Amino acid sequence: MKINKVTSIEQLEILKNMLKICFDEEIIDKSKWDKLLKNQQYSIWIAYLDEKPVGFIGMMSVCTLQYEAFWVDLIGVLPEYRNRGIARKMIEFGKKSVKKSNPDFISALIADENISSQKAFQNSKFEKDKKFHLFFSDCNS
Repeated sequence: MKINKVTSIEQLEILKNMLKICFDEEIIDKSKWDKLLKNQQYSIWIAYLDEKPVGFIGMMSVCTLQYEAFWVDLIGVLPEYRNRGIARKMIEFGKKSVKKSNPDFISALIADENISSQKAFQNSKFEKDKKFHLFFSDCNS
């Protein structure tokens, strides 16, 4: 398996198609593609098996007064390639790729019903947090 960083509009098109298959929704706003490719704090990689795109992972760096960390923002594997350890390999790739930054931690937010992603992160030595709750607000309302 090889994993390549997304650096072009063509690769974003591949990612867009994979997101549609994995999540059954359009979650990439094309008007933000140029901005996304220039964003130094966010990287997306596509995993390939035999030259076929099979998965993706997106990571965002965060630096605050309290910590420096990376968040796994997005991860997915095409349905026909699931349960082959691809998500775990992408997670391990992500951990290795940020290691040189010496972050305090790497985190991921996973939906309760997404058991396969939870297992992939647990198999990559991530622990479920018991102290914090997620709160968010829609800035457009």
